[in-house]
Amino acid sequence: MEAGVCVCVCVWGGGGGSNSSVIIRRLMQMCEKHNSEFFNLLEGEAFLFQPWEIETDLYEVKWYRNVTQPEPISTEENQRVHYHGKTLFFLKVQPEDAGVYFDGRCHNYNVSIKVFRSENDTKLLYGKIKNSDSNMKVPCPGWVKSICDDHNGTFSWMKDFKPLKDQNKNDLLIKDAKKKHEGVYTCVCTWMHNQTVYRSSGSRRLIKGEVAFSGYQDRETSEVLADKGLEKKLNCSVFCGVNVFGQCNARWEVTGRSIQTDGYSQMTVFFSFFASVMDNSSKVTTSTAVLTIGKVSGRDFQTTFTCIGMGLFKTESRNITLRQRGIYFSFDVQNVSILLSCLLVAVLLKCFFIDIVLLVRPCLSQINRKTDTRMYDAFVIYQMECENTLQQFITKILPSVLEDKYRYRLFIHGRDDLPGQDHLEQVESCVQQSKTLMFVLTPASGSELTEQHPAGTFSVTPFLSPQIVLHHALIQSDIGVILIQIGDTVPGGFTHLPPGLQHLIMKSAPLRWRHESRWAAARNFRFWKKVRYLMPAVPAAKR
Repeated sequence: MEAGVCVCVCVWGGGGGSNSSVIIRRLMQMCEKHNSEFFNLLEGEAFLFQPWEIETDLYEVKWYRNVTQPEPISTEENQRVHYHGKTLFFLKVQPEDAGVYFDGRCHNYNVSIKVFRSENDTKLLYGKIKNSDSNMKVPCPGWVKSICDDHNGTFSWMKDFKPLKDQNKNDLLIKDAKKKHEGVYTCVCTWMHNQTVYRSSGSRRLIKGEVAFSGYQDRETSEVLADKGLEKKLNCSVFCGVNVFGQCNARWEVTGRSIQTDGYSQMTVFFSFFASVMDNSSKVTTSTAVLTIGKVSGRDFQTTFTCIGMGLFKTESRNITLRQRGIYFSFDVQNVSILLSCLLVAVLLKCFFIDIVLLVRPCLSQINRKTDTRMYDAFVIYQMECENTLQQFITKILPSVLEDKYRYRLFIHGRDDLPGQDHLEQVESCVQQSKTLMFVLTPASGSELTEQHPAGTFSVTPFLSPQIVLHHALIQSDIGVILIQIGDTVPGGFTHLPPGLQHLIMKSAPLRWRHESRWAAARNFRFWKKVRYLMPAVPAAKR
């Protein structure tokens, strides 16, 4: 970057002499000084300067360079730096070009010229354009426009130093401007002087300001806490944008109510301020409407209040409602109480579901009573060659609980079969007369099965396969199945049983009877509640 000064001497009526430098310095000391003008130029481009207040018809204008040692500027138009009339020409400006000038009426004009070698230098920018308008305009810098107008030049534009197509006017108009349009815009003038083409340019930075609401903008519908019977103020703050010179207004509307007559009052305040002390080009514009509710009533909690913001190109609104203070806490306590109650009920149902069903089932059976003429509540099937534990369960404990205490009617082979009757007919008849099939199972190891039951038999008699009973259990839909396990599960499990019975075990896990428990024969033992839950609701003996 280089800088310098030039001197323009305007002599009224002409004149000169050998001591012109001394005369010029004395005149400059005596003359009235005007504001200095500064220009930042790109090296190699052309620049013209015209002191508009000098009328060349009245004055003979002479340009000089340097204040301390004035040097006359040439009037030859073939020179790179020369003047013609009152206009100073810098054709392909160089870093050393600069100057100060004054006229013969003792008006001193100072011109400072700085020359930069890189077009990316921010000091070449002629200000910035920053606003929130939908349509933004970038004007060409004044001195570039003047050169084009005076010399019939051609305009063109660049964005971030890349040419823009079909832009040949002195103002660049950007419609529906968005963030993507931000950047450095350069106005380029191509003009001709003495049959030579020259270029002059000036750049401005474009910044798109945001347009948004700064009031109730977080949600479409907001809630504000208020106390019933007290005064409440609601602020509707609208941020209209940066450098917005058009309309910016905020106001409140109340659904179904009159602000003037229903205890409301409204005041709107308009603000316009600079966003930064160091940046006077960014002026923020806001508007705030304050709605005062003199005394909050119950009706106000059912009313919708609308904050409306109006800009030059856009109108938006946000709705809010009032909620009485303290409602949130009670509402949360109520929700937690309901949730805990539901969890407690779910736990109780999980733990005592069978007890509840057993308690209410007799009543429901009396209300919805269906005739069932079958004789037995359960047909008991078990391993005839069994150990003492199973034998005791079949012959003593099972009848003592179900028959003696709950009056169920069971058919237990070996106890209830009639001597001399055909076994097949007896089993078929008793199964058809039973509401439930009860299988009492004993897990055994594989070696025991191979030695004791080589065919994997499980029978109601030593001669009969359980295929008839399994057929009814698998096919007959109106007959229930109860599986009871005696003893612990051992390796091999129930693989010794017929496939049909294994299928039933896979569908429903057997109920395990713990013979070692001291409550094994007690009627309130959990095991017997589960058995009763699977048994018919009304015992056959009670009909």
